[in-house]
Amino acid sequence: MSQMNGPFESLRCVVAQALLVAMVALFCGCVTTQTLGDRAYKSEEYPLALQYYEQAISEGSRDPELYYRAARAATNVGAFSQAERYYSRSLRHGGGVHVARALAQLYVQTNNFAQAVRVYQYLMRVEEDVQPVYSNMGAALMYSGRYLDAESFMIIAQQMKPTDPVPYINLGVLYDRHIRNRPRAVAFYNCFTELTGDASQKRQVENRLLEMANEGPIDASRVGLQCGEVYRLPEPVAVDLSEALKDYGGEVDLGFEVEAGEEPAEIEVERVVPAEEPPSEPEADESDAVEASPEAPGDAPGDAAGAGEEDAAESAPPAAGDAEGVASEEASDEAELAALKFYEDGRYDDALRALRALEARSEEGDRVLGLALYRTGRFEEATEWLELSVEQKPSPEVAGALLDAYRRLGQRDAMGPLCERFEGWPDYEAVLERCPGEGMSDE
Repeated sequence: MSQMNGPFESLRCVVAQALLVAMVALFCGCVTTQTLGDRAYKSEEYPLALQYYEQAISEGSRDPELYYRAARAATNVGAFSQAERYYSRSLRHGGGVHVARALAQLYVQTNNFAQAVRVYQYLMRVEEDVQPVYSNMGAALMYSGRYLDAESFMIIAQQMKPTDPVPYINLGVLYDRHIRNRPRAVAFYNCFTELTGDASQKRQVENRLLEMANEGPIDASRVGLQCGEVYRLPEPVAVDLSEALKDYGGEVDLGFEVEAGEEPAEIEVERVVPAEEPPSEPEADESDAVEASPEAPGDAPGDAAGAGEEDAAESAPPAAGDAEGVASEEASDEAELAALKFYEDGRYDDALRALRALEARSEEGDRVLGLALYRTGRFEEATEWLELSVEQKPSPEVAGALLDAYRRLGQRDAMGPLCERFEGWPDYEAVLERCPGEGMSDE
């Protein structure tokens, strides 16, 4: 019996050793590739991590999480095209929504804002919490130059979660750097410093607020923003999200199936009427008309008998129809003065609305209209009025706004002649600093 047990005992030892070798080999294989890649990534050895991940991929792995980790490692070493490819493969093989978020962030990081917007369109349909998506969409639109569309998405994000500091900093930057509405910028910056828990960002924003205060007094009290509460823009408008995003070609195909919700068709941004409306032109009233004098012009004291019709016309009081015109002109002048006051107070939208309502404007009204359009991000329309103001009433402010509008619209050919025109003019030195080198005269 002991002789029979000998061969079986030897066989069991061989099998056990083979299993042990197989387990060790399997274990070593995992450590060599994906596990070692994870360890290297955790140690911030991103090039080494990427090598391990690529080795695991070359061995035939189709794990979406492996592709996702390879994409993150590639991003950290600056291999952005490689990162985009791995994110796409992860999604193609079943990667989740977190992969789509990372892909959108990669597009933002690499200034590919059009693609970022398309991915965010997709995420708006599939995320359970869409508030961060609206905030991120607004930021992507802002950096792609779509300032008014960006404002709409950021405001929606603020209204969805008024205690979130992110929409406040985004709106602060939008109003400060792009739309140039200083009162709103200050209001949103102040709320961000109150709501954020990030000490570093808070310090940066506080420094910017000090810089703005040194540039001149800013009255942010009329903005009507209460930190942590829903903010209502003063201009009534309906935001059609599909219309705002149509230029981006629709959402990107991310390659995996999810249950899609309803598309965000038209979203109403609830807004209130401004507290102070610009005065409208009053209708002509008979009481405003200057009554004709009962005395005939020829009988007036000091008039020579038989005075000519021209002299009589000059001395006669205005008729009722003329008085209506005078009253209308006075009302128009008052409305324009109110619009100019809105602009001086930083209420650019109110100024724009008041100036558009006027049938006729002075040269100063045209100038402020162009500047208000520029400061609200309507650069293409602004150039028309700024060009007119440069001809009628040139100033460093108008020339600088027109030059910046050309730059934002990519109209570099128009920048050169404008720079040449004001070269050597006093007080235009700061404006000319924005000119492209090739647009300046060599004389």
